[in-house]
Amino acid sequence: MALWGVSKTIVNMLVDISTTTSSYAIWEFVAIPLPSPAVLWNATKLDGWSAGFTDWRKKRTLYGLSESGGLKMLKKDGMGLCLSGPAEWEDWSAETGEVGALVMMAGELLIPRKRIPTDLIVGLESPADEKHAYSSIGARFIDRTDTQSDPATKPPRERSVFTWWSFEILSLIASAACLAGMVALLAVYDDQPQRSWKSSAVTLNGVVAFLATMCRTFLMVAISAALAQGKWNQLTSRNDGSVHRLRDWLVFDDAAKGPWGSAQLIWRFKGFHIACVGALLTIISLAFGLFAQQLLDVEIREVAVMGSQDAGRVLRTTFASTKRVQTTSSGATFDLRSIARLGIYNGYMAENIDDTLVTCATGNCTWPIVPTVGVCGACVNITDSIKVDFVREIGLCNVTTPGDLRLQGMCDTQGFGAVLTVGPGTGEVFARLDEAPRANDSQPVIAEFGILGLPDGLPANTTIDNSIAVECALWYCVQAREVWIADGELHDDVVETWIGTNEDKHQDQSPGFRRDAAVNFTNIPSSFNTDPEEVYGIDRGEMPANDRYFDSILFGNVTLDGTLGISQASTDFAGAAHIGLRDIDAWIQRFAKSMTNNIRAIGYVKQDVLNTTQVLPDPQPMPDIAQYGGTSKSNQAFFVVYWSWLAYPAAMVALGALYLGFEATRTSRLDDVRPWKDDVMMPLSMGLDERSWEVARAALVEPRGARERLGDHEMSINRGDKGFPTGFVAKEH
Repeated sequence: MALWGVSKTIVNMLVDISTTTSSYAIWEFVAIPLPSPAVLWNATKLDGWSAGFTDWRKKRTLYGLSESGGLKMLKKDGMGLCLSGPAEWEDWSAETGEVGALVMMAGELLIPRKRIPTDLIVGLESPADEKHAYSSIGARFIDRTDTQSDPATKPPRERSVFTWWSFEILSLIASAACLAGMVALLAVYDDQPQRSWKSSAVTLNGVVAFLATMCRTFLMVAISAALAQGKWNQLTSRNDGSVHRLRDWLVFDDAAKGPWGSAQLIWRFKGFHIACVGALLTIISLAFGLFAQQLLDVEIREVAVMGSQDAGRVLRTTFASTKRVQTTSSGATFDLRSIARLGIYNGYMAENIDDTLVTCATGNCTWPIVPTVGVCGACVNITDSIKVDFVREIGLCNVTTPGDLRLQGMCDTQGFGAVLTVGPGTGEVFARLDEAPRANDSQPVIAEFGILGLPDGLPANTTIDNSIAVECALWYCVQAREVWIADGELHDDVVETWIGTNEDKHQDQSPGFRRDAAVNFTNIPSSFNTDPEEVYGIDRGEMPANDRYFDSILFGNVTLDGTLGISQASTDFAGAAHIGLRDIDAWIQRFAKSMTNNIRAIGYVKQDVLNTTQVLPDPQPMPDIAQYGGTSKSNQAFFVVYWSWLAYPAAMVALGALYLGFEATRTSRLDDVRPWKDDVMMPLSMGLDERSWEVARAALVEPRGARERLGDHEMSINRGDKGFPTGFVAKEH
């Protein structure tokens, strides 16, 4: 009560003075909390405001109250403002014209706000808390009844955690958005052709790399801020019992700058600090580019495009019509066209028959089964039925077949004589082969013939008793063809044939008329892939035209001069048969293939049932039917996403968010620390004691001198309003 009485007396004196001093009608004071009454205020940057303080002391006196209630004068020393010693009331009254300030036992320094130099205010109080410290002396210490109102400023409202960390939170959101953008972009183009990326200015991989770079950049903004905040969290009053070294404080700043500083932080704390998480994230974020490059690749695949124009049309026909009609005075006769005759001639004479051409721009194409009317052929070996008659008296051999094919010559030596003959067959092909028509007089049959003799290429002294006998036949059929092109090489194979027909056999008509009738192939299996709207058959008059032509070429023989080894054929067909007898099956297949190519090239299509009198028009182009469209295959580049590589950036963003959240939460629970992070003004507003300043000044001429000289000094923390750290003071040992 005694202390309060003294205080009230002094305050009353100030009030009285205020009423008599016209220039100071209203007294306003700033109340600044101080750490203790003994050392009222500790400043490390005394030089910054010493000039203003000295000017103040020339005109005014600072007074304070001791614990006993006595009034004492304040003085400045190396530590700040201190109680200097006893002072009499006369000293106070002598300077009433220059009113001083009061220091109360509560530890609050009361300074006339309107009379103090600005630089002294900055030195004595935290600028951020100036408004909070500002108050009226009448409102705080005495019951005033003045009509004058005291200006009162509300203390600043504490900002929310989200306000302090808003920039970092937005950076994390932007980082996650870049990651989501990468995922969305890669999902769109995964397994898509490379040509689906339309831009020629930038590649898809470039966009992914850009998004990955932006993802890392935004992420590092948040992580760096959290690392920078770590140094302030170290200065909380909860750690006042611990040793503080400036080197430890600075290592957080270095860690916030990049990987090298982060490595130093991890080494300093050996991993046993939450900031090591942020430092580790900073270091491993260097691999962002590597993982982004591994996300996307280009793979070459074979692509099939159905119905593509790159795959041309396979030649086919649904109706065989290679004849021409000649009208004479005696009536109409049927004969083969020149192109058909050429196809037959090439068939038995050529050593190789090419497949019908089909275009394929990519060099790799396939087609479905393509049905067409064509020519089938086969030969059967009847050598075991040859009969050899030997006339010993003259050394003569007679070689015959059941079809009455006959060769005659010397049996013990080869002189000049026939070595091969071609004549009619006996139906052995139709009797032995299921795929052939049932009889040689069936309408689809084109020709049948037998061959007896020696193959070409045998030694000249080979005798005719070593002859071979075969029977061959050609007939119209429906073929199921498998066509494909691989690496530019055409393959055109017959995989199935069909000979079922609706032969117009009328008992009251002659066989010749039946050969003149039209033929439709019926009950074709579904495996042939035929169009239900199309009719497959043989044109009326086709068979008589073939009969007439083959009768003119089939028969003949080959003679050989055994001494000279020179053979001579009476017809081209006989000469071709002599050569073909070496591989009769391959020869007859070439024969049939050439005729088929000719029929397919003409390409008739008929879509109704033919009657026996209908004559087909000139050849018409084959219509394009979708079911016979080809599929082109080409090697194309496709984007391939390796999603497992995305786990790294996703984990980085998640861990970065957790680390930022932890540091923000930890800071919010500290009363004497705020999220100052990397605010450069905060270190500038903090001070060092005079001795430490002298050490720092001396080291300014050396690289990293201040860091090296002061880094390991043990420091204590000066605290200001609300316990906020205001500077470092070297500990005395």
